[in-house]
Amino acid sequence: MSKNYFQLLGQPLENSDVQALIRDYQLQDEFKDFNKNLEKSWREDGSFTEQELENMRAQGRFDAPNHQAIFSYINANTESYQRLRIYLSRKPKLTNPLTVDTIVFHGDFSGGLPLGITQNIDYETVSFGTKISFEKNPYGGFVKVFLVDSHKLTLFFDDDKQLESITLSLLDAHEALLIQFKKDLNAQKPHINPNFSAQNLHLSSPVMAWRKRQADGDDLFTDANLSASQQILDVFLTKVSGAATKKSPAQLLAAIKNVVKALNKLTKKMANFIETNEREELVPYIHHVVKTAGLQLPDNLDLTLEWRDW
Repeated sequence: MSKNYFQLLGQPLENSDVQALIRDYQLQDEFKDFNKNLEKSWREDGSFTEQELENMRAQGRFDAPNHQAIFSYINANTESYQRLRIYLSRKPKLTNPLTVDTIVFHGDFSGGLPLGITQNIDYETVSFGTKISFEKNPYGGFVKVFLVDSHKLTLFFDDDKQLESITLSLLDAHEALLIQFKKDLNAQKPHINPNFSAQNLHLSSPVMAWRKRQADGDDLFTDANLSASQQILDVFLTKVSGAATKKSPAQLLAAIKNVVKALNKLTKKMANFIETNEREELVPYIHHVVKTAGLQLPDNLDLTLEWRDW
C-alpha cells in the first residue's frame, strides 16, 4: 500500500513525517541554490541552446521569487539515484521556513508510488481526480496532469507510453486560476459574439510593428519570419471567427493553443526570433482577439503560458 505523500506537500522541513522520509530513504541535500544550478546543468549537458536559456532568464525562470524550488533532497544511494527527490521552497519570503514544494518519484521507485500507481499503469485508461491536461511532451514522451485533493499529479510517460516518473506538487496561484477558468468555460457561451469580425484586428497585429522595426534596421526580423508569423496569426483569426460563429468557448481556447504551438515551432526553426519584446506584444494581442470575440478573462490569467516556449 502506498503512502499518502500528498499530505507532505506544504509541510515545513522540520515536520516529523518529512524528516522520517528523508531518514528512511537516505535523502541528502543536493544544492541550496537550485535555480542557479539548474541553469548551469542545462548549459553543461546541452539540454538547451544559449538563446533558449537567455529566453528563460528573461521570463524569470531562474529567479527564486518566481521559480520557488530553491532547495532539494535526492536519494544518496547511487544505485537508486534520483528514484526519489524532494524539492523545498520558501514562500513568499526567504525568511519563511523551507516547505515541501514538489516530490518526484521515478517509475521504479521501490518505496511505494502514490495512489497505488504501479510501473505498468496503462497510459490510455489512467484517470485520477480532475483532468488538467494531456499533452505530448516536447522533450519526448507524453504527460498527463490531474488535480487530486487540491494538488497537482503529473505522470510522465516515454515514447512507448511506459511510466517514467511521477510528480506531486502544489498548485501556484496562476495554475489554480487557470483550472477554475477551464472549469467554468462552458458558462461563457452566452458572452461569445457570433458576429465577431477580425477585419480591424489584422491592422493591430504585432507583425505590423515588427515590420517597422525591420525597416529601421532591426536584424532580428527577416522577410521569411515576418511572413510566416503573419500567416500563423491570420490562421488564428480565422479559427477565432469560426469559434465565435459557433459560440464555442472551447474552440476559442483551442485556437489559442494552436497559435501558440505554431509560434513555438516557428521561432525554434528561425533562430528563436521571438524574444522578450515580441512576447510582450504577442500575448496581449492574442488575449485581445479572444476578448473581442467575447471570452471573459480574469485579471492576471495568461492563457498562452500553458503551451508557449517563448
